[in-house]
Amino acid sequence: MANRRPHLREALEAVLIIAALAGLAACAGSGRPGHGDRPNREGQVAAPLLYSPNGEALTGGPLGQPSCQLAMEYWLDRADTNHDGGLDRDEFIADARAQFARMDADKLGYLTSDALERYREPYRQSGRVVQSSGTDPVMSADTNFDMKVTQEEFLKQAGETFSRLDANHNGTLAKDELPPLCAQQAGRRTEQHQGPQQGGGGTQRHGKGGGAPRGGSF
Repeated sequence: MANRRPHLREALEAVLIIAALAGLAACAGSGRPGHGDRPNREGQVAAPLLYSPNGEALTGGPLGQPSCQLAMEYWLDRADTNHDGGLDRDEFIADARAQFARMDADKLGYLTSDALERYREPYRQSGRVVQSSGTDPVMSADTNFDMKVTQEEFLKQAGETFSRLDANHNGTLAKDELPPLCAQQAGRRTEQHQGPQQGGGGTQRHGKGGGAPRGGSF
């Protein structure tokens, strides 16, 4: 019996060592998403959505992950109803009106953060996407801070957005005026992975972190 005890002790120590090594491997392999990232249902960090100036999702889900420039050009081509290669103010506002109707699935005449989540969910098939650290392109139209965006508010913001995007002030938004949009959205993605700066911030989104500044996000 005495001769068996050293063998039992050695076996027990071997089991404990194997268990400890397995625990260390699990911790090292699991990893944790960086600050500001959010894992999807498979535990991977999902890519952020790309939006048109009027809040249409241009990437994610069935749309895949085209480059920003390509996605914006496709959006402009779809909204260019007279096929002259650019968007005039009427076409831009018509696109905003149609986009509002798509997002307002309940036909309430206004949008909330919850309604936007339902609209965006199909583009997040692999998990919830990290929200931009900047202003939400839709909820930013809530200038009276009542936690909802009416069609009137949304179309007003669309008009202001068009004026800002029309860099040469010729009344038409052309494809060569799109690159600044992509540069701005690329900057937001960088902010997402760096996390909020000390002293403030986070996503400026109604219901989670305060109101949005006036004038939209583009």
